[in-house]
Amino acid sequence: MVSSAIAISICSIKELVKNNPIFNILKLLAISIVIGLISELAFQVIRYFTSSLDIKTCIRSAIVMTLFYGLIAFLTAFQFKTRKTSILWIMITSLIIIANIAIKHFKR
Repeated sequence: MVSSAIAISICSIKELVKNNPIFNILKLLAISIVIGLISELAFQVIRYFTSSLDIKTCIRSAIVMTLFYGLIAFLTAFQFKTRKTSILWIMITSLIIIANIAIKHFKR
């Protein structure tokens, strides 16, 4: 599911930038989040009716994955609009470090 989210985000942002170069990063981010939210909600509805999970778990999963789609969409939109790969690598490295710290903190 994660790899499909990355692929959908990259393809949709690439097409949007190619067809509408006036879109800024925020518009690209909003459109990508909506695309990710719709696909995640469809997945969670199917998951809810085919498994024994409760609705709260499905809603929580949809929210977390939509936030993740937003993060991927921001990084993708930033790269397509600015073409500043060095800054993108700094952002990705920072996010990895923050995620590692957060995971170690919440494991306690």
